[in-house]
Amino acid sequence: MRSHPHRNSVGKVTASHRHPLLICLTLAIIIGTGQATAHPSGGPHKKCVPSARDGCTHPSAIVSMGDSYLSGEAGRWAGNADTGAGGTAWGTDRAAVRCASEDSCDHYPEQIYGSTSYVRGGNRCDRSYRAPITATDYPGVPAERRFNIACSGATTYEFTHEYADKHERPQIDQLKDLAREYRVKMVVVSIGGNDLKFKDIVESCARRYLVGFVDYCKDAWGGMGDELDAVEVKVGQALKDVRKGLEDLGYEEADYRLVVQSYPAPIPPGSEYRYPEKYVRYTSGGCPFYDTDSDWARDTVVAGMGSRLRRAASDAGATFLDVRDAFAGHELCSKDARQATSANSSKNRLSSQDAEWARWIPYLYFSGLPWTSQGDQQESIHPNYFGQLALGTCLTRLSEQLQVSDRTRFRCLNDGHDGADGMNVTTTL
Repeated sequence: MRSHPHRNSVGKVTASHRHPLLICLTLAIIIGTGQATAHPSGGPHKKCVPSARDGCTHPSAIVSMGDSYLSGEAGRWAGNADTGAGGTAWGTDRAAVRCASEDSCDHYPEQIYGSTSYVRGGNRCDRSYRAPITATDYPGVPAERRFNIACSGATTYEFTHEYADKHERPQIDQLKDLAREYRVKMVVVSIGGNDLKFKDIVESCARRYLVGFVDYCKDAWGGMGDELDAVEVKVGQALKDVRKGLEDLGYEEADYRLVVQSYPAPIPPGSEYRYPEKYVRYTSGGCPFYDTDSDWARDTVVAGMGSRLRRAASDAGATFLDVRDAFAGHELCSKDARQATSANSSKNRLSSQDAEWARWIPYLYFSGLPWTSQGDQQESIHPNYFGQLALGTCLTRLSEQLQVSDRTRFRCLNDGHDGADGMNVTTTL
């Protein structure tokens, strides 16, 4: 089999349908919040301070770190498709290779996630080769110097401690390796979601919908003020650790931009679903959430996290990029978006303007039964291929602003016309 400079081809995953009754009993959504660990290339680490004014000639680089919302989790999927067919899943499965037909292909997630894939011994960091940082056009930084050390499932703890389950060194240590070899001009951070236990929140809301609990997820979790405040403290310390790590190498704050990215809302407001609140919302759409819980998740969890990240960024002298509403009209099951259909294929893919930008909650696999999951539960509720391109465009637009503005708070929205290319960044108060 042929190799690709960014891809290893091993393993096989198929696609088909879910079964509602069994799902109710066995749903275990593994939401990890995150390509192999980025190691600097070249010879031994040099000693000069990577600052232009000090005469250092290291090439410039940019880095993303943190969790799955920057690592590239769900980058395998170009939209969603409710199909029992395998193959390309109506053109949405970018891991489909060696296809005898649209319905008959081998599947190699490593083609998307490299050695960090969720199959064949990968460590499940799921670093997509189309993660947002790889699509970020920063002046003087070519594609090969856009490094992604974010990892699915990471918390603030993994900034300074080994991620033992995934055999990953502390992210600060990985950043320092890069910062010795290159002049790091921008560090983009997404962190805090796993500290808040996003996975548990999503699982709780989905279970209530699937088994018909009489209470809502919002009633079980409440306002979450104390939990959000605790995450703010942890994120604030993580940002200080980033600053200290680079300071140890001789960097000054003026030498680079530290950017804190918030989380995009992956599901729409309750009034904006294209499916009724009945069970078809899950069986056809893959979005098992009540309207009430959807509003609570957006207004309390996502917005609350955004406000805490903004404050933590301010305290650290960092730039804040608000992407909460960047997916508006492209959220999972939004009435303004659609799934791929049998009219789509690998040669006629769904466009980013029409597609959902978040990965649905796929059906589960049950041994011996004629349906299988599309991909892995870990990919659920994450920005898919289109969402990652959109976030990369946000970072590109932000990079343009940072060249001419000393402002530190920005917001990214899509224009509603040009898909993942149509992202606009403006300053905010």
